[in-house]
Amino acid sequence: MAKLVEQGTPLADAVEKADEQARARQAAEAAMPPEGGLPPEMMPGLANPGEGAESQPAPAIGPPPSGLANLDSLLGALSAPIGEMP
Repeated sequence: MAKLVEQGTPLADAVEKADEQARARQAAEAAMPPEGGLPPEMMPGLANPGEGAESQPAPAIGPPPSGLANLDSLLGALSAPIGEMP
């Protein structure tokens, strides 16, 4: 990372590049399981191993259930002043 900064690379870019290089090196050095090695994005890179940097992102959140619309309308009706009910 220091070499990249000395060459004029901005610090943020140098950190990202060093992390990518560390992940690729760790993936290449990792013991190959029978089904194949881990991809570089699953390696910790510059982070300490076991801190969660190598974990996959959480799955996307799906659409809200249909009952949520009913709850929203109920809460809206309950929060309306008395006498202004639809």
